[in-house]
Amino acid sequence: MAKKQFEFHDTDNIPWEPVKGRPGAYQRILNKDLETSSITKLVKYDPNVKINEVLRHDFYEEVYIISGGQKFHNFTIGAGDYAYRHPGMVHGPCVVLPEGCLMLVHVTY
Repeated sequence: MAKKQFEFHDTDNIPWEPVKGRPGAYQRILNKDLETSSITKLVKYDPNVKINEVLRHDFYEEVYIISGGQKFHNFTIGAGDYAYRHPGMVHGPCVVLPEGCLMLVHVTY
């Protein structure tokens, strides 16, 4: 089964839910393939959240920053920045900027 087909629609009725294991982070699932678990979602972080660990996933991840941003040890990302990560790519740690962060995330297994 593929992701559901949608025409443009209001997403305000999709609830924000806490991201498991990530205090200060919330997600709004926009679409999901139930067979592969591939997901398109909005993720928002509260201001000044610290992500202390180095992350490594077993999936492809695309991230587009809509607003706010994050500061890594030697660079800062903000609105308009984009990342594409292969499984196993190391990233983090970082600190969310004072205005928080909102991003569009697509995960493919």
